[in-house]
Amino acid sequence: MMKTQFAVMILFSLVSLAITLILGIPAIPIIFMHAALFFIAAYFIWEKNWKTTKQKLGLDGKLKEKILYGLVGFVVLLIIGMLMSLIAQQFGTTDASKISGKLQDLPLYVIIFSFVFAPISEELFFRGFLTARFGILASSIVFAASHLMYGSYFEILGAFVLGISLAIAYKHSKSILTVIIMHALFNVTSIILMVIQGTLRLV
Repeated sequence: MMKTQFAVMILFSLVSLAITLILGIPAIPIIFMHAALFFIAAYFIWEKNWKTTKQKLGLDGKLKEKILYGLVGFVVLLIIGMLMSLIAQQFGTTDASKISGKLQDLPLYVIIFSFVFAPISEELFFRGFLTARFGILASSIVFAASHLMYGSYFEILGAFVLGISLAIAYKHSKSILTVIIMHALFNVTSIILMVIQGTLRLV
């Protein structure tokens, strides 16, 4: 029953995505794209009931430990991100300004969406589904490819490294909650830094 409902929502999300793209409606396709990722992941991850699905995703027991793991993992992601940024600056190869340029064209609600819902849909799809079925490398390559829209090779490389880091964290923690926390905090911190640096204006 649930699989059927998920399949219907996948179809609805993909059709809505196609329509908004054809009509040239700005920003809204991002919402439907993430809805599609969420329901595709839900379709393949779902077990016979919520209890077994929750166990599969590591959402049962020792939640405080998993939250702590997520916070520590977030700090590790920040360190990795800063090191990559420093290396890119040393070689004069960073094109990170393209990222803030793309974000500047998005409405505020999509920016908020990027750290409220996007980490959930992306982690369920890329880690909960792809990493679990196809491994760390394959899921990280697909995750990096999903960032091609930014037109920044620095973003694509960063997404690949981020994908590997999140996949490893998921494998070790065995909890989707851990990587959702890591991803959400990383996204919101990246946006805050852009605002502080003056490369992104939210109002």
